[in-house]
Amino acid sequence: MKQTMLLFFIALLCASPSKSQTAADNLYVNSLSAGFDYQATTFVIDSARPTYQFPRGLLLWAANSNTNSPSRQSLSLDQIDSLGNPVTEHVNYHANVGLRSLQPKTIIRSVFGKYYYLLAYVVNSPNPINGLTVASSPIVFKLDDDLNLVWSAKIHFSPVSDANSGSLIEYNELMELDDKHLALVGRYAEPNKQHALQITKLDGSSGSIIWSNWYYLWDCNSNGLSIEEATNNELVVTGYLEKCGDPQFAGYRQLLFGRVDKDGNPIQFRRFFLNPGEDVSGDKISRFLSFGPTVRDRYFITGFVRFRDPAIGAYNQQNLVIDISQLGVINRVEHFGGAGVEEVSDHIFTQTNDPFNTIFELNLTGSTTSHGPLRPYIATVRYDVAAQDFSLNRYDVIKNVYGNFTYGARWGQEIKYAGPQRFAVLLNSRLTTTPPTYNHVVSHVFVRSYLPTQPQDTTCYSPQMPPMDKMEFSFEDKDPHVEKSPYKTYPELWYSANRISKKLDCGPVWRIFPRLAVRNILRRGLYRGPGDIVPPLRMANPVSIAQLPQSGSGMLYPNPADNEVSLLLDQAMLKRGTPITIGLYSPDMKLIRSSYANGKPLQRIALNDMLPGIYLLQVRQEGCQRTYRFVKK
Repeated sequence: MKQTMLLFFIALLCASPSKSQTAADNLYVNSLSAGFDYQATTFVIDSARPTYQFPRGLLLWAANSNTNSPSRQSLSLDQIDSLGNPVTEHVNYHANVGLRSLQPKTIIRSVFGKYYYLLAYVVNSPNPINGLTVASSPIVFKLDDDLNLVWSAKIHFSPVSDANSGSLIEYNELMELDDKHLALVGRYAEPNKQHALQITKLDGSSGSIIWSNWYYLWDCNSNGLSIEEATNNELVVTGYLEKCGDPQFAGYRQLLFGRVDKDGNPIQFRRFFLNPGEDVSGDKISRFLSFGPTVRDRYFITGFVRFRDPAIGAYNQQNLVIDISQLGVINRVEHFGGAGVEEVSDHIFTQTNDPFNTIFELNLTGSTTSHGPLRPYIATVRYDVAAQDFSLNRYDVIKNVYGNFTYGARWGQEIKYAGPQRFAVLLNSRLTTTPPTYNHVVSHVFVRSYLPTQPQDTTCYSPQMPPMDKMEFSFEDKDPHVEKSPYKTYPELWYSANRISKKLDCGPVWRIFPRLAVRNILRRGLYRGPGDIVPPLRMANPVSIAQLPQSGSGMLYPNPADNEVSLLLDQAMLKRGTPITIGLYSPDMKLIRSSYANGKPLQRIALNDMLPGIYLLQVRQEGCQRTYRFVKK
């Protein structure tokens, strides 16, 4: 019997913080419903399905909790169109289970077909293995273009026993390889024992395990946080080691850099460190220069470093950026930030159009306490490969703005391209309420434009410019002890639940987000330029002018319209002298944006950032309103 994974989709809309319609910074709505907790981990900006009229907007991989069972978490995948309208709406959860059931990790789009791969972390699943309830299991879902389940692979032991059912099996990232299979990286630990780095390769067509290894490194815990594939098909990982000893199994962190061949055999493992007690960790690795099978590639690693800073007389944790070769040789490492606690959570990069093609831009997001409570930021770091020099171009701290609520903490989770010089940042925020209530964690997508032609509105962010300094690390190599993990994959089932609502964040009006960027590219993080966007749309069922009767004594023209529509206001409305509001709506009366009439009879409404389709224009004055329908070609 074919298994179907039911998915819940909520709408994320885009808000403009300025009524002048010139603001360069926008926010998608946060997904919040009373009594629920939405803490997202990842999202995808994607293109349209051929059967759907508008582009598919964002796919958000989230965990939701119910107040009747506060510790229960559920799997949610949310889909919207470019107008912020939901395409379909379902959520997946384990029926009648009071314990936590799922921790979301990541979602990626296949570059070899119309598929998606989702990585999650199942806790106390109601589906036993060999009659035993396992404490935790990673699970990978493959979805088709219509988001139906192709296969599910829950990864655990074979056989499962009382001795290993409580073991920690956790993957932090997966990527699609050039051979169309999947690589996962994370950690493994038996109760009260050392954590081992683990890497697993899954068959992309079936979800079965090709190989899976544990790598025991030095004398304490190790964890793989990010993985990349080299041009010669080696797998390159970063994460951290903990320098400590038995029995506590905890200690300060050292950056992990490792390489294995395509079959999982170890090639090189290297730890980078400062002085005892000073932490350094790699959170994300991306290949930015490729040289073929003989000359080694170059990689960016981002994360954090915590060192004793003589300037403040205490430990200081700051953002970390590294240029490192495939052989584990650091070409440049720098840190930046203030006196608080800072960390890079995610980065993407692109190569700039400089004459010598040697300049790269790293776009980062993370969190900082250097400017008040824990807040997210978006930053742009330039890297000159020839000079081996990093420079900080922008560092914008996103403000804690949300209606009548206060954010007790807020952090940047993930960053994606959303068009030329436009970035979408996933934010998680913890709301402070009076009286305190459970689960007020919400997720937002903040859209930041760096187009030079657009004026910058600082309603939702404050520009900063912390110093950037060079740093040196020591390193040590050691051969790992490798064990073949006795894992097996099992299917996992999910069930439908109730829909949730959507709310506005940081801005009084909605607006349509322009064509969304496509990530149908072979290398993660790269952006191919202005052509890497959704192609022009075609309406499936064009609407004739005869179907669009006008109401009121004013006039709206032309209809259909291209990039602008003109509204001729009724003279009686102008004579009253009271404010006139003009609202632009989708066909189901969802507000896109609004503005005030400027007192002149002729009002021009720009449509160049809107998709083809039917729209409504509503004119309101002192409780009276008139509605016009038109077609955007």
